[in-house]
Amino acid sequence: MVSILNNYFAINEALSASIPSLGIWDTDALPQGCTIPVPGNDDSFSCIVFYYDLMAEYILYRKFVFIYLWFLNIRRQRRLISFFD
Repeated sequence: MVSILNNYFAINEALSASIPSLGIWDTDALPQGCTIPVPGNDDSFSCIVFYYDLMAEYILYRKFVFIYLWFLNIRRQRRLISFFD
């Protein structure tokens, strides 16, 4: 079970270091100390896999956008014109 109750010390460590934390909270837990509480079922394996898959897709999307903008910037500087043409 991945929940705020099981990771209390990790959440306190993130708060002391000013790191935003995302936590799945159910009706049996209070979202205290969590920066971004997400209501959901923390007991279901399929729900946890869904959240991890969603986060992985977002991270990969952001990396793709960063790389695309980096290549676009290089092309504007006319350093890799032959690479794209």
